[in-house]
Amino acid sequence: MTLAIAVDDRPPDTVVWVGGELDLTTAPELLQALTRLVDDGYHHLIVDLTGLDFCDSSGLSVLVRVKNRLDEVGGDVTLAGATPIVERVLEVSGLAEVFGSYPSVAEAHSAQLRALDPSVVDDR
Repeated sequence: MTLAIAVDDRPPDTVVWVGGELDLTTAPELLQALTRLVDDGYHHLIVDLTGLDFCDSSGLSVLVRVKNRLDEVGGDVTLAGATPIVERVLEVSGLAEVFGSYPSVAEAHSAQLRALDPSVVDDR
């Protein structure tokens, strides 16, 4: 299976939708796409995992590398909509807590807003 990536960079968020299988073969493609966004100045990313059927350690490694890069520039990456099997991988690895993993993009967006400014109330 292949990996599909779609980027929606309309304000207020940069949402990266990922679908298919994220494994040793496809992980470099996601790393390249996310790195390009960070290099282009997008420092607050939401990765929408609703279409991801599978994620192995190579995929987790990509997410960690991008998070570390964003930490260096004062940014963040939040995960949203993980399928049950991917959510389980995130939980077992401890990365669900590290990234923040939310049921939907809207909830991830609200969490990012609160992290940036705790006084903000999102009325979406």
